Amino acid sequence: VRSRRQRQMCIRDRNKIGQENIEERCRYLSDYLKSGLKQIKGVKILSGEINNISAPGSTIFEKDGLDAMEAVPLIEEKIKTHIDEHQRDNHNAIRISTHIYNTTKQIDRLLNAL
Repeated sequence: VRSRRQRQMCIRDRNKIGQENIEERCRYLSDYLKSGLKQIKGVKILSGEINNISAPGSTIFEKDGLDAMEAVPLIEEKIKTHIDEHQRDNHNAIRISTHIYNTTKQIDRLLNAL
C-alpha cells in the first residue's frame, strides 16, 4: 500500500513529465516493439495496428511453435524483465506491457530472446 507521500510524489512526477509526453513515450515503445516483432518469422501480433484504437501499454502476440505458459518463465529469466502469458480466448500468446520507464534496450533483449 502506498503512503500518502508516495502518491503525492507520483502525481508530482506525472504532472512534471506531462500526460502528452507520457502517452507519446508509451506509443513510441509500443511501435518499437511491434516493429521488431514483425521482423521475427512465425510471429503474429494480436494487438491492434491502428493507433487510435490500440492500447500502447499492452502488446499481445503469438509465435508458431511457442507454448506461452512454458516460454514466459524462460524468457523472463533470460531478459530479467517481467512479461505475461496470455493463454486464453483460444490464444497461446505472450503479453508485453510497456510504459514510460521501459527502455528500447529491454525491448531489444526480448526480441533477441525470441
